[in-house]
Amino acid sequence: MTISDLLTVREVAALIRVSKPTLDRWRIEGRGPRYVRVGNRVFYPRAEVERFLAASLVETTSFRSRSDAQRQEDVR
Repeated sequence: MTISDLLTVREVAALIRVSKPTLDRWRIEGRGPRYVRVGNRVFYPRAEVERFLAASLVETTSFRSRSDAQRQEDVR
């Protein structure tokens, strides 16, 4: 990871089209992309944002729990 790979909170919020307060809340709840804290500043490695987005892909609009999805993958 290089310094140019680090995105600010505002950059990530704009990139994934959520508000900064939403991204802040996700960070508090442990729901968003993994991040790096440098002093009191928060940065997101670009690769972690991409991983988060890839993990958020869905195939259907119907709700299935993660365990249901995993069982489906085990059947395949």
